[in-house]
Amino acid sequence: MKYIHFTDIAGAKAISKSGHIKSAGAPFASAVFAIAVGGAYVPSVQQTKLGRAKNRLVAILFTANDLPDAAFPEEVEWHMPMLPISIEKVLPAKAAAEQYLDDSLPRDSETEILDIPMHPVTIDDKGDWIRD
Repeated sequence: MKYIHFTDIAGAKAISKSGHIKSAGAPFASAVFAIAVGGAYVPSVQQTKLGRAKNRLVAILFTANDLPDAAFPEEVEWHMPMLPISIEKVLPAKAAAEQYLDDSLPRDSETEILDIPMHPVTIDDKGDWIRD
């Protein structure tokens, strides 16, 4: 499966150099965020000013060996400190959104959860995600 991660130029350089995407960390959800190719482009979610990125004008098209823990049309989440990835392309965010985020992935009509492979998880009584 392929995914898109929006970031700024500095973030794209750091990700390219390290080969992984870091968790958003506190005070945000401690998760790595991206969008599944075929997911939906929702700028209010994907182009937010929250997090380390100063802007989100760059898109990284990547694959990962780890499956996401949650998958919605506008974002997928890996609840881990960093996600090792294989970068396929780095391109302008607008071009990536137009080319790869066409809202074509199937989803559950009630929950909106995407019908893609996901890692089994449980949520403990504190609301923390535990990767099974």
